[in-house]
Amino acid sequence: MVGSFNEWNAANAVDMIYGYDESGAYLMLTQKYPADATWKIISDKAWQKGEVNVNSVSYEGDVEDAGSDGNFKFNKGEGTYEVKWYFNKVQPTLIVTKK
Repeated sequence: MVGSFNEWNAANAVDMIYGYDESGAYLMLTQKYPADATWKIISDKAWQKGEVNVNSVSYEGDVEDAGSDGNFKFNKGEGTYEVKWYFNKVQPTLIVTKK
């Protein structure tokens, strides 16, 4: 995951961990973010290899479209959020929960 919290530096993207539950396979990250954080998920810490954005995934919970470049933002301000991306579905789904 890369975003304003790490100056959009793909080389310093935060790794997500793999998991699986009754809804399918996912990548997950729980971390504290500043109130104005915008972000997106990229693969293999490289922009050219692809990114997850609002055009290719449904999303729910404490997240919203940041309004530019397919970025997301947290909709409940500063805090710790769990970001879960279910990627192996016909319609990939991003679920964000403030902890």
